[in-house]
Amino acid sequence: PIYDAVDATGAGQKSPRDLRSPTPPPAETPQLGNLLGCVLGIHQAVTGITIVAIGTSLPDTFASRTAALQDEYADNSVGNVTGSNSVNVFLGLGLPWCIATIYAAAKGKSYCVDPDNLFQSLVFFLTVATWVCGVCMISLWVLYVILASLKAYNILQFNVDLPVASGVCSTAHSSV
Repeated sequence: PIYDAVDATGAGQKSPRDLRSPTPPPAETPQLGNLLGCVLGIHQAVTGITIVAIGTSLPDTFASRTAALQDEYADNSVGNVTGSNSVNVFLGLGLPWCIATIYAAAKGKSYCVDPDNLFQSLVFFLTVATWVCGVCMISLWVLYVILASLKAYNILQFNVDLPVASGVCSTAHSSV
């Protein structure tokens, strides 16, 4: 199907690529994901963190890609990523939750959502993310120390010729 995508460039112009988005509009994604999960016999929590998550992120990915390709410095793509994530988190999750809570309070009821395995998922995600980021940063630091040490002992021999402004310093005294 042909879905009308949002103009990713902000220039008010739609390219043919904008009009051929392969993903459905974000409003239809949860229903389609739940339907597909039901047909395939996938638990709703698994459907939510896979099919629905991908379905809501793909339109943003294509819009950011289009903006990056059409903008010289890709400023619009960075803004699109930041904005779409903010809207997904604050409006996509927060607004319906607030409306449901206010509606339930107006009816004299409480609005309760079964957290199911939310806490365990959050702890697992934060643990894995922290561990992976920590391992990556420590590995980069170790690599830096090894390369800098090899360069200091002249085991690695390479020079980087940096442009020097005339009259500021002479290349004879340069330590690089």
